[in-house]
Amino acid sequence: MPDPRSRRGRWYSLTAILLVCACAVVSGARSIEELAEWGANASSGLLTAIGIRCHPLRWRRAPSPATIGRVLGAVNGDALDRAVGAYLADRHRGVAEQYASGGFLVMADPEGNEFCVIPPGPFDLDDDGRTDYLVNQGSS
Repeated sequence: MPDPRSRRGRWYSLTAILLVCACAVVSGARSIEELAEWGANASSGLLTAIGIRCHPLRWRRAPSPATIGRVLGAVNGDALDRAVGAYLADRHRGVAEQYASGGFLVMADPEGNEFCVIPPGPFDLDDDGRTDYLVNQGSS
């Protein structure tokens, strides 16, 4: 997805700004000020992982509300939607192919608190339609 900003004066990459926004929204932010507040409260390690570069004086600062608002106002929403949709479709396709070829499927509950690894089937179901697929199938 092309960056709508001119090359001059860019401190933050488009990816870093969009990741700050995505993380903030997942955490409950609903306004530009809340997006920037989330970034301001994020740890230096998290900002590093997101892609916020280090200032020559060795500090990291998240984008301001003005920067976030300017970037979100300039980004082509349709292009962003297509880029994210293509990425997610590719990730889904990769997981489905890996599982079909004998890999493992990882599932999470809707809140993302618990994860479970499902090995390739088939599985025997009990009377309630459940299976005990996490038990070692080779032991008796």
